Amino acid sequence: MLKPRRLKWLALLVASAVFAFAGVLIFLTSSRPAGVLILVFFGLGALVSLVELFSGRFYLLLTPESISIGSLWKPASIAWNDIEAFTPVRIGSTTLVKTVRRGGRDTFLPDTYGMGADRLAALLDNWKARYSRGS
Repeated sequence: MLKPRRLKWLALLVASAVFAFAGVLIFLTSSRPAGVLILVFFGLGALVSLVELFSGRFYLLLTPESISIGSLWKPASIAWNDIEAFTPVRIGSTTLVKTVRRGGRDTFLPDTYGMGADRLAALLDNWKARYSRGS
C-alpha cells in the first residue's frame, strides 16, 4: 500500500492554519467579509490535512485484480483490464499520473505517493502488464 508523503500534508496543514488565522485577523480588525471567506477556505484545507494525517483514508493499493484509490469520501477501484495506460502529465508546476481508461473516462491520481510521477506511472504500467488479462 502506497501512502502520500506526510511531510507534504503537514506543510499544507501549517500553511492552511496560518492563512485561516490571517482570515480571522482580517475580519476582526476590519470587519471585511473577505476575512470570513479566507477563514472558511483555508480552514477546510486544514481540516482535510488533519484527516489525511490521522485517518489513513488516502492511499493507493495495488492488488492482482485492481488498483484501489483511497479518498476523503470512499475508495474507488479500477480493474487492470479497464485501464489502457498510466501517463505522467504536467499541470502547471505539478506532474500527476493520468489513468487512461478504456471507454474514455480518464482520471488523475490525487497524489504521487512519495514518488515522482514518472516512477509511479512506470510502476503502475508494470503491474498492469503483469495482471491485466488479454490486454
